[in-house]
Amino acid sequence: MITYLELVDKIKDAVREKAKDVPLIKKNQAGAIRITATPHCAEAYAWLNGNVHLHYSGFENFDFEDSAICEHTYPIVKGGKLTNDFGSRADPKRVDFYSYTAMKIAYLSIIKDNLDTVPTTYKSSMPCRLKYDKDIMAENGYGVCDGAVCVPITKEPISNILCGDHNDTYAFMDLCISVSGAKPEEDEMCALAGLEVFDEFDPDNGLFIDFGGEYED
Repeated sequence: MITYLELVDKIKDAVREKAKDVPLIKKNQAGAIRITATPHCAEAYAWLNGNVHLHYSGFENFDFEDSAICEHTYPIVKGGKLTNDFGSRADPKRVDFYSYTAMKIAYLSIIKDNLDTVPTTYKSSMPCRLKYDKDIMAENGYGVCDGAVCVPITKEPISNILCGDHNDTYAFMDLCISVSGAKPEEDEMCALAGLEVFDEFDPDNGLFIDFGGEYED
């Protein structure tokens, strides 16, 4: 059975492979990939923390309400930079891609919570009236920019189930991929490439994402 860290590695490698085609990333050797998993049940939290048997050690004392969001952040180029100066020596215009990937996910969460429809893939490029809200801005921690995607992941019931019910798939976790380092549309292209690893995802995990054959909304 595949572990969560193995899945993270597959996503990272897929994003980096797509980024090789992006001129700005090739030129600057800079950018960031952030992979964020938000568990929706104790079973998910156990898997995210390395227990492939989907059972949380000391479960009787575990308070799921205090569970952590799990994140992994990498340079988009192996050994590359997480920041870059786009200006001159006198006015460097330094950009921190590490923090901006988090800000893009913060904005995506606003979109996810305010859409009337439920797409299979949420993207920070989706139209949203809150984009023009004066409080949704960088100074308040939101990166109003393309380059972040999110998929809700459900799970098929198993005999030793810790959440959900026995008759249908149930909410397992939300997986977000955020990329920063190039033009917004190129960042989104790289982030979407990370979702393609689910074509080869180990079906024994029972995780389910209904893309309908496409990685779009």
